[in-house]
Amino acid sequence: MIKISKVMILALSCLLSAAPVFSDMIRVPGDANADELPVQLLKEVVRREPSLSLAFPYDGAKERVAKSRLMADIENNQLDVFWSSTNIEFEDKYLPVRIPIYRGLLGYRIAIVSAQNENIFAGVKSLSDLKKFKAGQGLHWADTKILRHNGIDVVASNKSVNLFAMLDGGRFDYFPRGIHQPWREIRANSQYDLIVEPHVLIRYPVPNYLFVNKNNKALWQLLTDELNKMYEDGTYVALFKNNQAMKDAVAKANIGRRLVLEIDNPTLPPNTPLHVKHYWFDPLVDTF
Repeated sequence: MIKISKVMILALSCLLSAAPVFSDMIRVPGDANADELPVQLLKEVVRREPSLSLAFPYDGAKERVAKSRLMADIENNQLDVFWSSTNIEFEDKYLPVRIPIYRGLLGYRIAIVSAQNENIFAGVKSLSDLKKFKAGQGLHWADTKILRHNGIDVVASNKSVNLFAMLDGGRFDYFPRGIHQPWREIRANSQYDLIVEPHVLIRYPVPNYLFVNKNNKALWQLLTDELNKMYEDGTYVALFKNNQAMKDAVAKANIGRRLVLEIDNPTLPPNTPLHVKHYWFDPLVDTF
């Protein structure tokens, strides 16, 4: 009896519907040896489906690839998957796998600042106080629109790698990041005298998803099914809690000691699965 894999079935259904079919090699951004959670999740997907493998076309790149390049490569079928914070525009343009990669933690934002400005937010008591300072963000990041909508002055750069030099040079006052990001990024940019600001946390709902080409419904279905299975059997939460960046973030961020400023996210798509409670991290309930 011939064994037909799930991938073959998905590919056949797409062929019959005249939609593009993804190959057995899934091209993703990042480095093959990266410990980033999206890479770990994708490696688990291909482990469960032996007919698939991952390819890293940007592996070894000297600079982080700009999001504009990733977006163009997805549209031109030079890349199969990328990950990003979502917004309405992205979900119109690409197919989102609506399972928040970081369980909402990217919406917990703490700032990288110049070491000489460690206590820059010591006197901040409200959003109005925070608006006195300039933030730095990537030009195409969903977060840029969110911050600007809430009246925060944002200096944007097309190349995110430039933001650290711009912060060090005083072009803006602080660089908001998801709580798992600052320490690793400070180490990677040790030529600058940067630290994590200890007083304030900005919070807003912003899931970070895997995205695929709008026509690549077979890959979208495969990723959606496999990630949900990983939640069902406990693998997803285990990978999340065992990810060193996640563990370090929650331990170091001292969320309970920070002033939490809640802001709106006008770019949050209506289909965001806020009602699926197990998708979202709750610092008052979840532990590592």
